[in-house]
This record gives sequence, C-alpha cells and structure tokens, in this order.
Amino acid sequence: MKRLIPILLVLVLAALLVAGCSNPDGRIGPSWDVPLRLPGFEEFNTIGDLINVEDFESFSYEIEDENDILFTLHGTEDNEVKAETEVELNVIELGSIEIGSFSLDEAIALNNDVLPKEVDTIEFDEFEELTLSDKSGDYNQLEFTLENTGDNKIENLEIELQDKDGNYVGQVQFTEVSSGAKPDKEMNLANETLADGMKMVITDGSSDGEKVDFELSIKTTDLEVTKLVGYSREINEEVDFTTELDIGETAQVSKDGDILNLKIDLKFPEESNLKFDTADKIKIGEKFFTKNDDGYYQIKAEDENIDLNDEMFIEGTLKSEGDTVTYNAKDPTTMEVAMYGDLTVELPEDIKEDLKTDGNFIVYEIEAAEFEISSSDLDRIDEGIKEARLVTESVNYFPVDIIMELYIHDNKEDIYTEGELIGELANLKQGSEKHEFILDKEKRDKFRDEPVYVGLKISFGDEAESKVTFESDQDLTLETYAVLVTKVNQ
Repeated sequence: MKRLIPILLVLVLAALLVAGCSNPDGRIGPSWDVPLRLPGFEEFNTIGDLINVEDFESFSYEIEDENDILFTLHGTEDNEVKAETEVELNVIELGSIEIGSFSLDEAIALNNDVLPKEVDTIEFDEFEELTLSDKSGDYNQLEFTLENTGDNKIENLEIELQDKDGNYVGQVQFTEVSSGAKPDKEMNLANETLADGMKMVITDGSSDGEKVDFELSIKTTDLEVTKLVGYSREINEEVDFTTELDIGETAQVSKDGDILNLKIDLKFPEESNLKFDTADKIKIGEKFFTKNDDGYYQIKAEDENIDLNDEMFIEGTLKSEGDTVTYNAKDPTTMEVAMYGDLTVELPEDIKEDLKTDGNFIVYEIEAAEFEISSSDLDRIDEGIKEARLVTESVNYFPVDIIMELYIHDNKEDIYTEGELIGELANLKQGSEKHEFILDKEKRDKFRDEPVYVGLKISFGDEAESKVTFESDQDLTLETYAVLVTKVNQ
C-alpha cells in the first residue's frame, strides 16, 4: 500500500517527461487531448501477507474503546495458525573416526635427496567433507601412530597434512623412533576442514643414511563439527537452542479461549536427511510446558503472563533418516510453529502509536515524506499536460472498506492535523471498484511551495460493525495505473 506515494511521484515525473517533448520542426498547430496510459503496479494480497503469519482459520479485530483495538488469531486442527522464524542450531558431536593405515611403497633413506615425499592421499570413507568447530583439548584432534617396521632407527620424521590443493593444514614430528617402537602424536584440527584428496607429505627427516620403513595409522578423537557433507554414519544427537518468535509486540492465549496448542517443527533442506524430535518439555520465558500425546505443547488461558515472543528454550534430538547427512550449523534453519486455539496479538509499539480509531474505522497515518519538484518543472508540465489521473481498480473480498487519502503540508510533523487533504488516492470498497484520483492544475499548483511534504492516511473498517473477522481465503486484488491527458501540437 505504501507504494501509492511513489506512484504519485511517477505520475508527476511522467507528466514532466511528456511535457518536455517538443515538435522537432517547431511548428504550431491544433491541439488534441490525448490520453496516455502508464503502468503502475498490480498487487494480490491475502490477509496472511499483511499480519506476518503463514496460515490461520480466521483473524479478527474489535474496537473496544477509542484507540483501544483487540486483535485475535484463530486456528483449528485442520487450519492452524502458522508462523516461522530462523534458528541457529548448535554444533554436532561425533565419535572417533578410523581414517586408515598408510605405508611407504618401499624403504627409503630420509634425506634431502628424496624429501619432500608424498606418503599417500586420504579418502574418507564416512564423509565427503567435515568442518570442525573451534573446540580443542580432547576434541578435534588427529591421532597419528607411527610404527617403525624396519630395522633402523628413525631419527627425525616430520609429516605435514595438506588439503587437496597442497595448502598447509597441520604437522606432527616424531624423533628417535627405534625399530618396533609405536609412538603417538596428535595434530590440532580446530576450525579446519577435512575432505577427500588430502595429502600426507614427509617434509623433513633423517635416518643416519639408513633406509627406514614405517606404517602410519590415523584416527580422530571425538569431534565437534559445524558442517557435514555426505556423512554416512547414523546421527542421534541431543541439541538445544534458544529463539524468539515475532508475532506482533506480544502474543498471548486469548482470554476468551481455553487452551492454545502449539507444535514445533524444524524444516531442514531436503538433501540434509535430518529430522528434529522436540523433547517432552519446552520453556517459554520462565515456565515449562509439557508435550501431549499428539505432539502439542498446551498453553492455558490462565497463563496470562506467558508471551509467545518471550525467549523460547527448546531441546530435542537431531536424527538422521537417510543414507547420508548434510548439515551446516552456521546456516539458519527454519522453525515452524503451528498453533490451534485463539491467540491475542498486540501490535508493535511503533505501529500502535500511529493507529487511531474513527468510529468503526481504524486509521493509520504513514510518516510524511518530502516531495521535491521545482516551479519550472511544474510550468513545463502545465504547458504539455491537461490532466493526470491515477486509476485504481480493485476486487476487495476483505470485510472492510479501505480508503487512502493524500495530504500535503509544509511541516511533516502536523501534516494530518494542519495539512490540506488533496483527495482520495484510492477508495477500495467491498466488492469490485474503480476509483480515479485527478491531479489537475489546481492540485499541481499546491506543490509549488517549498518545502512540501506528502502524507498518506489509510482508513479501513465497516461502518456498521466494530468487530470484524477476516477469513484466511479472503483476498484483495489491486491494479494501479496512471493516465495522462496531453496536449499534442503539429
């Protein structure tokens, strides 16, 4: 709806453009009134688009007293109230992974003539790619066991882990490894990514000129991961997170209702092969709520201090349900909240402050904006334009009339109290309606004073009813376009 102000700007600028066109031969001839239609926009809105919820059975508002408006959402088991928000899940803990054993093709003497030497590339059987968190200590370590399988001592051996492009990932060093010995070393992999094609390279070493041979076994400690691609193990991980909904300023169980039933579902991308089972209890604010056999948490009307927009603490189990899992903790996951029952919603303060009532109509005054156009430009418009019209065609199945009024003034702060009503930009009555706003010379001249501020007042309601109920299938189809009646000379 706010785009009707830019449409007015388009109307004036289009008139200026047309008025600026002159006869290239400079000839003076007879004039005709020529209508020129310019596209505005087409809009199709359901009531759900306007109140920030996905679905509902019905929505109502009631004007109780002056400027006191009660909004209620109603959902049923077959047509629940649905709202979505994005959440960030925690990292996942995985157990130790056996990566494999690697050995040289043949015994070698460790010296600069043969080094650096690639031992082998690593292909991970259990995943395609894995990114670790920043946790260290007992987590996110790569454990190397070096078994000296030859007869000679390994004096020094430095092994570097590289990614598939040869970039450094980490390093371990073994010294004074006698024949038959099996020392262990750990490599810290916090924040690193493991993927197929990684390389193990001997970058330095010495063996007193003797040939040596060895076998290298690699496994991980327990891992804490932020990202998984193509992970083939089963996942059954306890996770928790906190989030907040954003349904108006407050959202509470209606006092006219009894119980609000609430269900939580995390929507992962299809390729993730993950599902989330919520725990038996969730916490909203400071109170816990228990899940029933149908999977709903029940919030009673007597819980009058519970606001669904309060911080929500949710625990559950993250489970795999396919052959492989793909997961990224840093990508927001969509959480859908489905509810049935009655929910009373208080509008955000910044909107509520601008809402007024006028009888059975709710009035919303949009903040005024400065409209800049020079007198010389207006003169050019007057020379080429006879009349400009903003046409709005609507099919309104909402149970209210919608009126949009245009105001101008030299002070934006008191535009709606001291300013001048220029006219109705649109009057969207229930049913089918065509409305024209005419921007003639008398109205255009009002823009000559500087500064000029433009404001839009939107009123909606039913003259006969203070309580109005919207159904979810009600909609509004709106098309707006400009018509310019120009003067053409030849």
